[in-house]
Parts: sequence; structure tokens; C-alpha cells
Amino acid sequence: EIPLNKKYDGIILTVPHKQYKSIDLTSITSPKTVVLDANKVLTKRKIHTLRRKKIRIESIGRANNL
Repeated sequence: EIPLNKKYDGIILTVPHKQYKSIDLTSITSPKTVVLDANKVLTKRKIHTLRRKKIRIESIGRANNL
């Protein structure tokens, strides 16, 4: 169970399970948060949404670091 009522400094996504994909990351992140997508969990649309909110996204195994 992931507490969704707080902000996190860092989030590492390593498995593309439905429950992780369905989390509204904008509600648990702030401009200080770093999100590491280590297994293509985030769609390009979610990545762009988070980046527009100034959330730092890093990824592994994705061309052009998208």
C-alpha cells in the first residue's frame, strides 16, 4: 500500500504493474521530486505531463531519455 496523501522526494518505478501505472504521480510529487522509470512504466504522455509540472524524470532503456 502506497500512502497517497504525502509528497515524495524520489520515486523509482521498476515494474509495470497496473497499480503503479494507475497512480496519479502529480498528486504525490513536487518540483523537488525525482522520478526514475527503470522499466518503461510511464507513458510518453505521463512523462510530458510531469515534466510540464517541473518534475524531473529520468529513465533507463528508453531512447532519447523520454
